[in-house]
Amino acid sequence: MIPFDPSKKHSFDVVIVGGGPGGLSAATWCAELGLSALIVESTQELGGQLLWIHNPITNHLGGSFANGRSMRDALLDQLAERRFVVAFGTEVISIDCSAQCLVLSNGRR
Repeated sequence: MIPFDPSKKHSFDVVIVGGGPGGLSAATWCAELGLSALIVESTQELGGQLLWIHNPITNHLGGSFANGRSMRDALLDQLAERRFVVAFGTEVISIDCSAQCLVLSNGRR
């Protein structure tokens, strides 16, 4: 995982909005396919709603976990060797698909 540098202009193959389980899964696939990816995460931590689950998770096909944070940690372990960029504390303000451009809350395009 590489931190986003808002002082530089960037170009990515894929922009993933949200660093929850779906966003982490998408980042994994992008890395497998050789695509550059940016995860835009509004908080300062990956995991999304998993971080709100304090009970055991026993019905996930990938295994059982003590709680959401332990499941998130297992997902991050799988991503440890993969390259993708994360912009923490940032939101997508607008997306212009025709121009392939987005505006982030930190002012970057």
